[in-house]
Amino acid sequence: MRKVIFSRTELHKFLLLGDPGNYITDKIHPSIRAVKRKEVLSIFCTLRIRKRTTSVKLGQFPENNLEQIYAKFQIARNLSANGSNPNFYLNEVSDKFDEKINSIENLSINNLIVIFMKQKQYSKKYSYDFTNCLKKNFGDKFNEPLKKLSRKDFKKRIKYLDKKSKHGSLKNFVYKTNILFLFFLKNERFVDQSVLKDILSIIPSIISKYVKNYLKKDLTIVSKLTQKLRKLDDNKLKKVESFIEKL
Repeated sequence: MRKVIFSRTELHKFLLLGDPGNYITDKIHPSIRAVKRKEVLSIFCTLRIRKRTTSVKLGQFPENNLEQIYAKFQIARNLSANGSNPNFYLNEVSDKFDEKINSIENLSINNLIVIFMKQKQYSKKYSYDFTNCLKKNFGDKFNEPLKKLSRKDFKKRIKYLDKKSKHGSLKNFVYKTNILFLFFLKNERFVDQSVLKDILSIIPSIISKYVKNYLKKDLTIVSKLTQKLRKLDDNKLKKVESFIEKL
């Protein structure tokens, strides 16, 4: 075993010169090690979960870069600190996971998004927009365990967006939350889903009260404007067009 500061150069060097089965340890994060395989380095970390030591695979180099590996390591540490096994969340669900996980409510919204995006494999732009929307609207709750989120918190944000007339943001927040929570509710491997169910139970009424009403109001305004525009002669229509272009 040799301790080095993990870098792209050091890992490439070990990949070329290291013997299969040997490994090096990261000086900065000693719990992370890179094991030499035939053509890749398997990157693992060792974590304590409920007084038991567990190995978690963080990726393969060079298929995964160091930024991805360290990001996964940070998530794994957060999960283990809450008593959850990161192996279930960070790897695709497979037959080798026969028992249910401890509790989804130990995860944060951020953790859920990482798992969701890994399964769905959406484009980078969609993933960024999805994450940014929920991060902005959940605020401090975004990185806190799900069990600390209540329907009161959710409603409070909805009312704030309504008060500020941010109808587009309100609609996106509700729909994206609905998509994310339904994904995990339908997966039977995730237990302790009371928070998910509680939030999902009020979404239909929120859509009916806020989203649909605004759509109706917008359509009504457009309809009234259209009727008025139809009564204008060509000269007045040109003035309206010129005014709109200056906005």
